[in-house]
Amino acid sequence: MLLGRKWHERFDGEVQTRYKSVREPGACIKHFMKRNWLKMYDKLGLLLRVETVINQPGEFKILRERRHRDGRESLGWFAMCKGVGNLHHYQSQALACNQRYLDALAEVENPTRLMPSCSN
Repeated sequence: MLLGRKWHERFDGEVQTRYKSVREPGACIKHFMKRNWLKMYDKLGLLLRVETVINQPGEFKILRERRHRDGRESLGWFAMCKGVGNLHHYQSQALACNQRYLDALAEVENPTRLMPSCSN
């Protein structure tokens, strides 16, 4: 699951990954899904940072009440709407994406050192 969406064969979007190592001694990797993305980069080789950017909130489903045209309300999983009133949904969805990404990253076994150690 990337950016809150399970893989499905009817998915009509595009998933891309870009890697940049222009910033020394760090690097940046971005995973794009339509207009939303998850970015991971290190700050000067000391601090790992993960960010989720939500430009298309309708791709995320949230549990909320929906008001229909006939006046009745129903509770269900609906697309997240844009607006200041939904900032708490943006925060919870972005945090969940970051957590899933870090959990998946923790499973990777790679004994390679990232930077050579300095010895004086």
